[in-house]
Amino acid sequence: MIRLEDIFFFDLETTGIDPSTAGAVQIAYKSGDKQNDFILNPGRPIAPGASAVHGITEAMVQDLPGFASYAQELAGEMDGKYWCAYNGITFDIPIIRRLFEEVGYQVPTCKGKLDPYKIFCHYEGNPTRRGTRTLMAAHIHYCGCEFDGAHDALSDIIAMVNVYEEQVRRYGFESFIEIGNRAELEIGYRSGFQFHHDDKLPIITFGKHAGKYLSEVPVDYLQWIVTGSTCSPDCKKIAAAAIKGHFPVFRKN
Repeated sequence: MIRLEDIFFFDLETTGIDPSTAGAVQIAYKSGDKQNDFILNPGRPIAPGASAVHGITEAMVQDLPGFASYAQELAGEMDGKYWCAYNGITFDIPIIRRLFEEVGYQVPTCKGKLDPYKIFCHYEGNPTRRGTRTLMAAHIHYCGCEFDGAHDALSDIIAMVNVYEEQVRRYGFESFIEIGNRAELEIGYRSGFQFHHDDKLPIITFGKHAGKYLSEVPVDYLQWIVTGSTCSPDCKKIAAAAIKGHFPVFRKN
C-alpha cells in the first residue's frame, strides 16, 4: 500500500512554457506532514504571458535567492520517493531535474513518476478544447467543486492531492505506474517523437515516416520539420539535432 508519505507532491510556476529552458519562479511541495512554498529568482527573464498567469514579475524576484538556495531542502524531501506533479512527466519533472543539474547538485532519486493529468486524459480522453484538462477541470470532475487560488503553486498542490486521492480510489495506484511508464517514453513537449517501448531508441510518431527510428528518417524530411510552421519548438529542436547525428537518449530517472 502506497502512503501519501511515500510521495513528493510538487508544483512549479515558471518563466515560460518550454520545459527545456524555463526556470522556476515559485515552487511548492507537500512531503508527508511537511509542506512549503517559496518564490525565487529564476536567473532568466520571465515571459509577460507567464506573469499574466501566475502574477509573479521580474521586479518581485530580483532580490530573492535562486534555486541553489533550496536545492538541499528539496533533494532531502524528494530523494527515494515517488514524484507527483500535474502534467509533470512532460513539464515540471524535466524542469526540476534540469534545475538541479544547472546548479551542480546531484539529482535526487525518483522511485516513480505519478501524473494525475495523464490519468485524467487516459480515462476521460485527450483534451479537445482549451481548459478541458486543466487542474481546475480535474478538481471539478473528480472532487465535484472548484478550488481557490489556481496558479498559485501551494493552492495547486492541495488541489492535486485531492485529485490524486480520488483517482487512486477509482482506478488504483497501479494505473499511475502503468500510465506513467508509458508517458515516460515521450520525448520533449508535444514533440512527435518517443522512445520505442522495447529498445528505448527514438522513433517518430507522425507523418509518412511514423513508426520509423529517428536515425532512419530521411534528412530532407527532418529539414522539412525544422523549416515548417506546423511543428512545436521541441519537435524542431529534436529534428535539427538528428540532422547533425545527435539523437535523444532514454533516461529512466
